[in-house]
Amino acid sequence: MSPAPGGPGRWVGPALVSLLLGASASCGSEAEGPSHAPRARGSAVVGGEVLSTVDGYPITRAEVEHAARAANVTPSTALARLEDEAVLALAAERAGAGEDPRIAHAQRQAMVQALLARTVEVERVEIDPAEVEAAYEANPARFSAPEQRRSAHVVARVEPGADDSAQQAWIAEVLAELQAAPDPLAATLAIDRRPLHELPFEVMVQEVAGMARDAPADPAYLEALFAMSAPGVVPTPVRTEMGWHVIVLTRIEPERATSRMEALETLRSEREASLRYEILNRITMELARASNVHIEPNAADLLGNPRVLGPAR
Repeated sequence: MSPAPGGPGRWVGPALVSLLLGASASCGSEAEGPSHAPRARGSAVVGGEVLSTVDGYPITRAEVEHAARAANVTPSTALARLEDEAVLALAAERAGAGEDPRIAHAQRQAMVQALLARTVEVERVEIDPAEVEAAYEANPARFSAPEQRRSAHVVARVEPGADDSAQQAWIAEVLAELQAAPDPLAATLAIDRRPLHELPFEVMVQEVAGMARDAPADPAYLEALFAMSAPGVVPTPVRTEMGWHVIVLTRIEPERATSRMEALETLRSEREASLRYEILNRITMELARASNVHIEPNAADLLGNPRVLGPAR
């Protein structure tokens, strides 16, 4: 692309994918916001209210403001989307979808969709079954997982060979407190905010990510965790190599298993979507190279000025 004298050029790239997700529709409509009045091709230049041009089609400050607010995006993102849409609309015109330069916003969107249908959708995407099978074999854990249990615990540390009676007595008090608490997890985490440094032993309060039965953890901890039939406070203190624990089972994540057929179909669909994205990206770059996008030299400052477009989102 050739930049305007004194201003930066813009290369329109993968942001076009937002059009497929409906982003362009959210950037404006005929029912609200500024209207897209007829405008002659090739006549606009950047400056004043015109922040950017695509082959002479202007993108105005008012259009960017409305697009940003309608889609709840930053003004810079809104400008990029409007430029992408204009590039595709021009390509659609040149492909024969329409030659009238007074194209309304809805008509331009329809032509964009028609262009995509004639390019991305008709281009044949071949998926190698062996490639899908290899992806499945390389990552079997993605589609199956054993039952896992999440927890939180308070542990009074005991040094090897040291007397642990003080830790055991303190943990028994904590256990009774958590059993009486309406929210055992919150009560457990709140212990960490106490002046624990005043105790004659070290205390740790932790949340523990999901662990399976064969997790590399202390067997006593795992045995207590998996002995529970539902979330709650483990009814007795637990002694491990670290010390004395009060354990709260916070969540049981059941075993997850996806059939081989479903897994292969998921992988095939993902690969197809990836290939279609590559096709779309290639088309976008080809179209962008054929279109001149000029941006107002001070556009970045204008787009970031809350007095111009309101606060950035």
